[in-house]
Amino acid sequence: LVCATPTGDDAHLTQRAWLFFSGLFDASWPCASWASTNFAPDATWHHPKAPGGVNGTAQLTSWCQDTRGGYLPNALYLPTAQLPLWTHSGLAYAAIPYVWSAVDANNTTDLITNWGTVTLAVDPATTLIDFGVETWTFHQ
Repeated sequence: LVCATPTGDDAHLTQRAWLFFSGLFDASWPCASWASTNFAPDATWHHPKAPGGVNGTAQLTSWCQDTRGGYLPNALYLPTAQLPLWTHSGLAYAAIPYVWSAVDANNTTDLITNWGTVTLAVDPATTLIDFGVETWTFHQ
């Protein structure tokens, strides 16, 4: 396992992580495009609200639409640190702490703080996400 701070050689991997975050709650970017741009066709995404994982472009698109549904346009994902990258077995990994906040349909503010982490496994050859895992603590 090799840990590295992103350099010019890693810029494409860092860019993938930022595209993932910036696009998830961007209403101008269709979820189907967000999913196919960021994920390999057979990728898996694990999330506290989808613990069995969502698999493949169609399920990732549906998950994106469901996730956006209750929170747009009042949501913000904000990664909180320079993205450390690790490489192992041909994949690059990024563990991304973040702060997320939204006002939901009931005018309630939801906040997920630094305890939220997204781990992405990215194929350096394609720069597509092979799998991802998100964990967080929810505060309301």
